[in-house]
Amino acid sequence: MANTGLMVMVNRPYPRRVQLVLGTLIGPLKSLSLGAFDPRRDLQIYNGGTLLTIESVAWDGPANRYLMFLTTDLNFDAVTQVIHHAPTSPFRGQLTTPVAP
Repeated sequence: MANTGLMVMVNRPYPRRVQLVLGTLIGPLKSLSLGAFDPRRDLQIYNGGTLLTIESVAWDGPANRYLMFLTTDLNFDAVTQVIHHAPTSPFRGQLTTPVAP
């Protein structure tokens, strides 16, 4: 995927929250094969090598981001990885600006 400004953010005031900020994509995301993007189904979050469970998800339209709430606190001294396995018919949003391939 071209550079869309997509990023994942965590911060200490919210030890169980992970943000997926969509950048230039306008969400919510959709796939022709899977329908609406659901981080509980479509993402894996690891912290310090341990797979974490996403308890709930909220779409924050004004901030153009997904908020994911975990069942356990993050270890902010460890590496956090977010893995997405793109389906056939990948998730898409609307672009606010064209991106180069």
